Amino acid sequence: MSGGISGTHTLQVDHLLRAGPTTEDKHNTYRMALVPLACWHIKDVRFEFDSSFVLPDAADEMQMLAKLRAEHPGAPISVFGHADPVGNDQYNKELSGRRAIAVYAMLIRREAMWEELYKKPHSMGGDVWGQKSINRMQDALGQPHSTVSKPVDRAILFRAYMDLVCGEMVLTPGDFLARGADPDGKGDYQGCGEFNPLLVFSTKETQDLDKNHKKRNEENAPNRRVLAYLFRPGSVVSPGKWPCPRAKEDTAGCTKRLWSDEKVRRNPSGDRREFEETKDTFGCRFYHRIAVESPCERAKAVVFFIKDLRFEPEKAFCGDKVKLLATTNLPDGTAVRFQLKAKQGSSTLKPLDVMPAGGQLSHEFEVKDVDFKNGSSFFDKVVIEATVDAASPAKALVDPGSKPLTVEALLDAPDEELSEHRTWSGFGNDSKFLMKIDKFKAKVHPEFKIMKVWGAYMVDLNTFGITGTATNGPGSAGWRWARVTGSNTFMPDQYHDGTRWKALPAGFKAAADANAVLYTAIGLIKNGAQFVPKQPNTGGPFPTTFTDYDFNDPKLVAKRDKWVKTSHDKWSAVWQLRRKDCHSGNAVRCCRYDVEVDVKLTTVTVDGADVIGVGRETFRSNAGTFFMGDPRDTLLAHEAGHHMDNPDEYTGGAVDPAMSGDGAVAGIDKDSIMGQNHTKVKKRHYHAFPELMKKKSIKNKYGRDYDYLVVDKV
Repeated sequence: MSGGISGTHTLQVDHLLRAGPTTEDKHNTYRMALVPLACWHIKDVRFEFDSSFVLPDAADEMQMLAKLRAEHPGAPISVFGHADPVGNDQYNKELSGRRAIAVYAMLIRREAMWEELYKKPHSMGGDVWGQKSINRMQDALGQPHSTVSKPVDRAILFRAYMDLVCGEMVLTPGDFLARGADPDGKGDYQGCGEFNPLLVFSTKETQDLDKNHKKRNEENAPNRRVLAYLFRPGSVVSPGKWPCPRAKEDTAGCTKRLWSDEKVRRNPSGDRREFEETKDTFGCRFYHRIAVESPCERAKAVVFFIKDLRFEPEKAFCGDKVKLLATTNLPDGTAVRFQLKAKQGSSTLKPLDVMPAGGQLSHEFEVKDVDFKNGSSFFDKVVIEATVDAASPAKALVDPGSKPLTVEALLDAPDEELSEHRTWSGFGNDSKFLMKIDKFKAKVHPEFKIMKVWGAYMVDLNTFGITGTATNGPGSAGWRWARVTGSNTFMPDQYHDGTRWKALPAGFKAAADANAVLYTAIGLIKNGAQFVPKQPNTGGPFPTTFTDYDFNDPKLVAKRDKWVKTSHDKWSAVWQLRRKDCHSGNAVRCCRYDVEVDVKLTTVTVDGADVIGVGRETFRSNAGTFFMGDPRDTLLAHEAGHHMDNPDEYTGGAVDPAMSGDGAVAGIDKDSIMGQNHTKVKKRHYHAFPELMKKKSIKNKYGRDYDYLVVDKV
């Protein structure tokens, strides 16, 4: 509930100064008119009823006064207390003066003045602060209730409470109109009693209200008020010439300043009269002059409001554009600052500065810096509330039914599959993997179906004049089965011509070193007593047989587990994925996703084109056959890269020559996981993940086709 208003007066152009000549050694004297620049109005609701004790909610109005002073530096103040017409003139004069004293003392932190109000109630009874006021102050300060019997202890309590209500605003007597020249505040603060009502009831209203005192007190509330006026900088008054009596004095000084028709002005007539409309309810001529155009002296004080505060749309995701909307009676161009606060977590959201136009508030902004992190877990949504900043220049009531903004987390999405056939440098590749979103983490899991095989080689001898197919040899012309008899298991040294084993032609090793495609290791599967090539290779049975082995021997299982772990460590948490159009800070988990890659090896017993053969030999592995004796622990990490839609990056491999940048030149980058050294995962190697998020994961779960980028990990 609003407890006051403030405003700026409309200045009138000073009249021309006309001065006549003087005689002898005399001077013309001109006294500048006393011109109020601004006003501050604190309502009766901020005081205990029939009391001068200032309630803690007056802190809002004190902020208004602090702002008004900042806008009018050097403007001296004078405080005027007013009462309603119930009771007699003397009682109301004293009560209004006590309220003015209470406000003045609070502003200059004069605890002794409050001690006097506390110890000395109204001379005619009433305005007893007592233990009730002590408890009020203790409640506001978060202190337990206790009796504060010593003046020094009350002074400590008074000061702490004054600081709480007034905040950082501390004035001195020199900030007031009479500069504190009078010990009882003449010119600085005064009580006007009931002489200047804002509204006067009609005769009938008065008769009706006299029968219902509770309602009469409620209707009279606008008349009970304290005003402060800020005058032109440099204005100063002499207490001896100030027309208003002191706050502690009786009404005699007031009656000297009343209009001749003051009884007509202040008493009921046929119609209700309000000062802002009729200008005929104030009894004091002096006060009438300074207050007649005051925006603060209104029975129906303008209460600014902000209604139907809402967001469109009501639900959004980080990075979306949202509008803050409301209707208002605030003047166009008034600056209003809205604070955005998350009801969950610890998001740090920037305020919105909005200016009304044509009775509407409308401000579009990007939703960002909403943090869904909740300790070791995440929120699935965060509700954002908008409130008017307490320090905002616009003091307005906000409709308590304002609607919040719900920001949903793009938190989870089920497994989606990428499945594409690629052709790189004449080699075919079936890119295939699953990816799900789990708590802001893209979990990628390529799966390899593997089966037990026995390793063998076959060689291409076409360039050495050996063509056609051999009996029971490989299905491709010029190719022959081969084996290793020497110590270099990565290089065969004999081939089978269909009848017997022979040494490979002279120069084969040198040619194969230069062009690795001249030979390849393959997997053989047992078929009865024979060993035949596993798909996709064709041909007759291998010329020799092999001894059986335990595919699940702990050493072999450990090797495969090491492949899996190395793949995870190579690919996971290297880069992150981020929404392209989201500008949230790196510190919040709003549009940014970690990446974790877990390769799965599933053992099968039935051969198929998508099944990888895994043998125990120490041969050079390739895309179709993995060998557990291969010393390269990065083997699976490299091959998983193919599943995740990446070509080779070494000469002679399945290269994409159009790929350049990020370390690659014409598709070659030996210092990468896809190059000959099996080293670093580069940004380009994550390229399929944003595409899958855009086309399937986020689109299918949330209906949005956002673009995502691969970004540095933070």
